[in-house]
Amino acid sequence: MKILEILEARYYGRHSVDAVYKRLVDRANIQTDSQHKLMSYIYDVEMGEGLVRAKVYLYDVDSEQHAISQAERLLHLHGIPYTDIRGGMHVGTNRWILVMTYKPTVTEAKYYQRHSAEDVKDRLEKTARKHNKWENVRVLEAWLGSKDDLGAQGTPTFVFAHLYVVNADTKQDAENEIRLHLKKFGIPYTRIQDLESLIAVPAGTPRSSWEATLVYDPS
Repeated sequence: MKILEILEARYYGRHSVDAVYKRLVDRANIQTDSQHKLMSYIYDVEMGEGLVRAKVYLYDVDSEQHAISQAERLLHLHGIPYTDIRGGMHVGTNRWILVMTYKPTVTEAKYYQRHSAEDVKDRLEKTARKHNKWENVRVLEAWLGSKDDLGAQGTPTFVFAHLYVVNADTKQDAENEIRLHLKKFGIPYTRIQDLESLIAVPAGTPRSSWEATLVYDPS
């Protein structure tokens, strides 16, 4: 059993309007690269009274919900906080424009602290129901287990999830997609393990499928 990563608790505090505006401007009009499988960019950044707005142009999306999902991934990829994403405008074949807004008085600080096993399992299942269709990382199953499942004695407090990853060219790409997905939906975890190619393909073949096991230990 190979442990790929242990995630420490992290605190995401409120950011000033000026800081978010600067980050958006720095990243405006930069099209995302093929590594992240996102055809999109940020533009038309403006700062108002106590808020920041910017438009996100997205290619290769087939619905407004898909566009919102991709915009969320783009903002998380660049570490840009936001309050909401709305105003979907269909501007061509598989092309959408959305508007993101950030208001520090509304956006609550997020603390990735200890959560109960039941809460994490519930969050995984809700994320799967709402987002599996659009995301590169899909939660196929989540269940409560115990340390017995890891080869030791203990109480049934662990959470396990079977993850399926698509559109990842390499094992590192798959690992990055999982980390991004968990961060995006605020899902705490202890480690990612057993990351393996789901289908045997020749070396260098792009867009492989992968599977992995997520483990969360609330202790």
